[in-house]
Amino acid sequence: MEAAPAGLELKRLMGACELSVYQTRSGLTAIRDLSGERGWPPMLWTRENGYHFCATEAELEEWERVWISERLTQFRRMITGTLAPHLALFPRSRWAIYLNTQVKARVQPGDGGLAIALT
Repeated sequence: MEAAPAGLELKRLMGACELSVYQTRSGLTAIRDLSGERGWPPMLWTRENGYHFCATEAELEEWERVWISERLTQFRRMITGTLAPHLALFPRSRWAIYLNTQVKARVQPGDGGLAIALT
């Protein structure tokens, strides 16, 4: 099996393991789960290093900041671009009302603007 200090990109990892995309991604998911269960360093993917085990606290914090920033952006866009227009067009939609209630229950004041477009 190939190993590189800088990690492997998905295609190289697939080739080294002789696995399909599905099998490789499933294996990476299993490794992430095992890492958490067994107290191993987390496995990360970065453009610079490919897949690798986290080496430093600073690297892990940077990865977490990028990851959460991307998810919060996606969440805000879903609220402002999909849920708010859905509620405006169909104010009696049971699904939209339910989803809006769920979002409101999880968003606290001062969460950095996640409450935008919630009615």
